Amino acid sequence: MAEDTVELMDQLGIESAVVVGYSDGGIIGLDMAVHHPERVTKFAVTGANARFDGYTTENKEWIRGFDPGTLPVSEPYAQLSPDGAAHWPVLLERLRPMWGAEPSFTSEELECIEAPTLLVFGDRDIVTPEHAVEMFRAIPGARLCVVPNAGHGAMPKETVLAFLLEEATSAK
Repeated sequence: MAEDTVELMDQLGIESAVVVGYSDGGIIGLDMAVHHPERVTKFAVTGANARFDGYTTENKEWIRGFDPGTLPVSEPYAQLSPDGAAHWPVLLERLRPMWGAEPSFTSEELECIEAPTLLVFGDRDIVTPEHAVEMFRAIPGARLCVVPNAGHGAMPKETVLAFLLEEATSAK
C-alpha cells in the first residue's frame, strides 16, 4: 500500500507530503518514511506498530481468530465502497494475513527515519506502551504522546496540529 501511495503521488505530481496516518494508514506512513524518506516531510501517526509483536496479546489473539462475517460493517465503508456494504467481510478476510504478519520493521530501519515524527497512542491502545516507547526511542528526534483513557486511534487534534505548525514554522 505504501508503494501504491508513492505511485499515486507520482501520478499526481506530488514530490513530498506531510503524512498523518491512523492504524494501517500510520504503518503505510512508516513504510514510506523508511523506504522513501524524500517523500515524507513530516509524519504524525496514531495507533501504528512497527512489528506484529508490538500488539497486545489480546489483539494478536483477535487477529488470529476473528470471523470477518460477524463484524459489523464500518459506516464509512458502507457509504463509500464501490463494492457495497456486503463486500466488508471480503475486505477483512483479505486484510487478515497482512495484520497477522506485518509490519516487520527493524530498529535499524526506524533509526533511518529522517522526517520529524510524532507518535500518538492511547494508553489502552492495541499497541503496547512498551512498543510505543521502543518506536519513540528508535526514531531520531521523535516525539511521543500517550493519551490517557484512550484506545486505538486516539487523535488529539490540538497536539497534532501544534506539532505540524511548529515544524512548519521552524522550517522557515
